[in-house]
Amino acid sequence: MTDKVDLGNGSWAKLRDPQDVTDKQRRPLAKLQRLLAASNLGEALTQRAQMGEEVTDKDLQDLLKPVLADDEWELLESTSDLLIVALVEEWSFDTPIIVESVQNLPGRVSKALRAACDPLLTDVLGIESEEDVLDPESPTPPGSV
Repeated sequence: MTDKVDLGNGSWAKLRDPQDVTDKQRRPLAKLQRLLAASNLGEALTQRAQMGEEVTDKDLQDLLKPVLADDEWELLESTSDLLIVALVEEWSFDTPIIVESVQNLPGRVSKALRAACDPLLTDVLGIESEEDVLDPESPTPPGSV
């Protein structure tokens, strides 16, 4: 894969193929997903998925509002940070690719990296379809979102 993401002002990051993410990088993401799945937010999303309901962006925003000041929001942000660290193979910054460095990036850079990496979460976790999310045999626990 090795996609190069333009981060503006001459900055860039090269992403590795989600299949090349190591278990050491994947496991903390899977753990956060289990914590989210066990949360009120995860429960609401799992119930909708089990009923076959599509969750629109507006629905998701409505579900997120109650947790904006809660620990669940921190889990969402941490998931995004760990995902960036797992997927970024190299970048144009003179800092190591670790969570602390990701958290110190300028807002526009962070936003661009999240936009490039967030859609790849299910690929990193090995979730191939909606059914895999609820399948106890899938690489992530049932209800992981």
